[in-house]
Amino acid sequence: MDNFGYVALSQQRALERQLAVVANNVANSNTAGFKQEKPVFQSAFERVSSNPGQKLKNQLAFVQDYGIAYDRSDGDIIPTGNPLDVAIQGPGYFTVQNKNGETFYTRNGKFRLDAEGAISMISGERVLDQSGQAIIIQSGEHGIQIAGDGTVTTSLGQRGQIALVSFPNGEALINSGNTLLKGDGAQPVNPDKVRLHSGMIENSNVKPIAEMSRMMEIMRAYETTTNMINNYNRMRSQAIDRLSRVQ
Repeated sequence: MDNFGYVALSQQRALERQLAVVANNVANSNTAGFKQEKPVFQSAFERVSSNPGQKLKNQLAFVQDYGIAYDRSDGDIIPTGNPLDVAIQGPGYFTVQNKNGETFYTRNGKFRLDAEGAISMISGERVLDQSGQAIIIQSGEHGIQIAGDGTVTTSLGQRGQIALVSFPNGEALINSGNTLLKGDGAQPVNPDKVRLHSGMIENSNVKPIAEMSRMMEIMRAYETTTNMINNYNRMRSQAIDRLSRVQ
């Protein structure tokens, strides 16, 4: 493959990556606590020369996938009427733990009670209190309320306080799927100016109409690149065919 082919292929792969990210954003536009993803690319340069014995002078720029960036801005707060649903206002995260004892962080406050009465996510991770323990609601308790500071009370009194943490460097968090984040070595701190709203959830910060527009732009760019490759290959085939006929 020649230089044009390599450059065009790198462009196609970058567009495919962008399309996958945008499609995932659209699919999660109504997922509580989901944060918009944005692909990050950088140019990779390679020195080339048209003559094998000539000193390398020119450069080709390729598109290289550098990773994913996240828009950590707050989503809209939506009332649900469910006292177990909790929305975070401010730069904070819930601390949750899966059945294997792994700790994660999330903005997804769509909670329920599991089979043992623990406040947990729909996907099963239990919400931890400030001592790192699950918050258990016993059978027969009623009137569950969650205060702005995370204190959980029922008809039998206080049952715990939901742990809230913050990360000075939000980019240190790694997406683990299902709106769960890993700290990746970053140490959580006590958040400032964070408040909880019971009976509400924080919706995704994805703007579906804007993402659909981006998707159409990416598809048009991909089609244009494909047409360029096809036209170039056709011209090269015609040139080779004509040269092969020269006596």
